[in-house]
Amino acid sequence: MKTFFTSLFIFLVVVSGWAAEEEFSLRDAERIYKERIARSPSDHQALTNLGIVYWEEGKRKNAIRSFRKAIKLNPQGDLPYYYIGEAYFSERKSEKAIKYFKDFRKRLPDISSLDTEDFNYYISILQDLGYRYTTLKEYNSAANVFKKIIKLDPKNQRARYNLAVCYYIHFNKRAKAYQELKKVIEIDPQSRTAAKAEFYIDYMRRNPDSRIIGDFTFMEEG
Repeated sequence: MKTFFTSLFIFLVVVSGWAAEEEFSLRDAERIYKERIARSPSDHQALTNLGIVYWEEGKRKNAIRSFRKAIKLNPQGDLPYYYIGEAYFSERKSEKAIKYFKDFRKRLPDISSLDTEDFNYYISILQDLGYRYTTLKEYNSAANVFKKIIKLDPKNQRARYNLAVCYYIHFNKRAKAYQELKKVIEIDPQSRTAAKAEFYIDYMRRNPDSRIIGDFTFMEEG
């Protein structure tokens, strides 16, 4: 399974058109970004991408240092806050992760105005963020993130499914959970997520008191 940072690195390779994924190494990426930064020390985007590469190389301190530099150069940017939050989440430093995730959400751009590629990329980030929040037991934040995804992309089955899980397990709102699960099935009855929604409806019927369960193992990870 690819890690979040591996997915980011592959994304950088693809959108940059450098080379096929299997032909492009982390060392190549590190060299390119260092050269960019040497030419333009204020290139906060290059610093952010270098941080991603460092993380994949196992240079965690260097990665966090790069993200911090990117934030210092461009405090109103959004993505470095998320990446450093992911770094701290991976290191099980929950308070720092939550802080940076909050900073990221404050600085989100108008996602609806982005082109298709960037729109889908931000949606995938928000999916991951919602899942992180459930792991951190920040359920209100998780539900709000899933609601935001649905507002941007009403046919997003995964977000609706995960919101249903939040409604049922944490908020004990069976009717709302059922409503979202039915919408998941209506959007595309043949999808894997629809099948999970049908199973979850049956699960709810067999476990009428969600307060006893407290289980998020059904959550769809981004």
